[in-house]
Amino acid sequence: MATKFLIQSTEMQGKEVPAQDFGYTTMQIANYYNWLCPSNCMYDFEYVCSPTLFGQKPEWTHIDENGFSSCIPIGSVEFTLEWFKAMGIENVKPLNIPQELWKFCDRLVTVDYCVNVRGHLMKKDTDKIKDICNGETYIHENQIYTRYFFSEWVDNIVSEWRVFVFNGEIQDIRCYLGDPWVIPDKHYVEEVVDVYSKIRNTAYTLDVLVTDKKTEILELHDFFSCGLYGFEDFRVLPLMYRRAISFILMEQKGK
Repeated sequence: MATKFLIQSTEMQGKEVPAQDFGYTTMQIANYYNWLCPSNCMYDFEYVCSPTLFGQKPEWTHIDENGFSSCIPIGSVEFTLEWFKAMGIENVKPLNIPQELWKFCDRLVTVDYCVNVRGHLMKKDTDKIKDICNGETYIHENQIYTRYFFSEWVDNIVSEWRVFVFNGEIQDIRCYLGDPWVIPDKHYVEEVVDVYSKIRNTAYTLDVLVTDKKTEILELHDFFSCGLYGFEDFRVLPLMYRRAISFILMEQKGK
């Protein structure tokens, strides 16, 4: 049975098209394998309406009686989380910077209540991906008592990179902001990946920042709803999508 990608779509000039660039890449993957081996189609795709288009929500029609599907959602965080809900998983928590990796950070990195933390900080939700609290913030005495993930703001970033990891192996790195000639420290990145892949051996991305003095972790993401920034290795991309989705399904269903 061919793996079917459910690609979030939008309308452009009267035509249904992928809503994100990585949706377009996924469509190309399916077409490529159809061309490469037309007698044994490995991948297929179909468009699913964006959950934000006219207030609609996707109608998932590919779920069997056991709550498992051979389909893989390809779209925004909101789109993918709607698919997980249809699979019986109410929420997928963000990775941020897992505590096992805090030792690789020279700056302040912690999970705490607002009233206990001072400084020029990034604040992110520990429970919801891309929650409204994301972004730069200053902490004051009158903040409510809610625990967040905090990391010290870095002002002198020269470049930012996304590292693509699958089964403990670095597949590619891509610069998505800043000077592409200022590259991350290879040993540092490999050490972080080695440590984390022993804890969570799946498909994920590691974002790192580079200053004029050092390389440091920005954050990590499960490999769904991730910008590719030009990473288009058709050999491993479908496997990375499937591994990331199946890992979360097994992890959540096992609780």
